[in-house]
Amino acid sequence: MGALASAFMLGIVLPLLGTGMPDLVLRALALAAVVFSVYSISCFVLRKGGRWLKLIALANALYCVVTFGLLISFFDDVTWPGRAYFVGEILIIAALVAVEVRHAQALPEGARPG
Repeated sequence: MGALASAFMLGIVLPLLGTGMPDLVLRALALAAVVFSVYSISCFVLRKGGRWLKLIALANALYCVVTFGLLISFFDDVTWPGRAYFVGEILIIAALVAVEVRHAQALPEGARPG
């Protein structure tokens, strides 16, 4: 659900608000969020765990690194509210990554989350 909220914000709300981040970048980040959401929902429905959870944790961590890099690259153009949004998103996703990694490590390989 969080990835869908990010996709909505990145693909629809932020381009309308004019955060200073190029629309193409926002739409690319939104697409990544949609892909992550589909993957996460699929894992939940199919009850995949362990390595599957590690994969989305890695993808989320890479998303944070890429988003941070983009924020730095366009820092002078991005508005203060835009900066706050991206820093907040990175912090929330980084916390999620920590939970995902902890949960994945607690599951035996191939185990399904309950």
